[in-house]
Amino acid sequence: PSQCQKLNLKLISGLRRRSSWGRVSPQFLENCSFYNRHFGDSEEVAKERKELTSRSESKKIPDSLPPYSIRLEDLLRSVRVVEFQFKHPRIQNCTKRGKCGFLLQLTGETQRNRTTQRERSTLLHIRLLRSSRFYTNSKVHYHAEIMSPDKMHFVIEEHFNTRSATSGNNKTTYVSWRGKPYLDRHHKSDMVTWGDLQIPSQRHVKLVVYYDVTRDEHS
Repeated sequence: PSQCQKLNLKLISGLRRRSSWGRVSPQFLENCSFYNRHFGDSEEVAKERKELTSRSESKKIPDSLPPYSIRLEDLLRSVRVVEFQFKHPRIQNCTKRGKCGFLLQLTGETQRNRTTQRERSTLLHIRLLRSSRFYTNSKVHYHAEIMSPDKMHFVIEEHFNTRSATSGNNKTTYVSWRGKPYLDRHHKSDMVTWGDLQIPSQRHVKLVVYYDVTRDEHS
């Protein structure tokens, strides 16, 4: 297994270099349960880990809301605009009103089975608001000349208490990796099934964007 783990990480590191991808934030891997479960923190892994992560190439940007203030079910059933504060390293002297950042519009859309009319799945639409008219009454402003949606990776960070020494208190689920979420009303505790995960619908979550701050060329 250890040889397989090292080989997989080497393949991933090589793919990153050949594809000219930037390194990811260390926090991204630290909060990734899949990474911890399959690769751990052995000395063999540490060398390849340096090839995958960088504090200067990728930034973790949490939402500006109070910590873990959104219920997962509410997120999947509503339309909301969420503010993120972030000053890109390429922005030197900003004279615009408010703080640098961006707004994401999140829209939950429940689909129904045409035959039974029961809830089948939920789509979460994520839209970056780029027009200045959306920022008129916002505390942040958007730099369209620098920021780009293809540099963003959106995740949902769920919070729960655990005694596990490896996973800690925070667990991250990845929206873009796990397909459609399903609200399971037949489960006694009302679960959201998301890929291979089952999350209580009343659990509070935090919204996070990882932003690749590298230019077109990567090391």
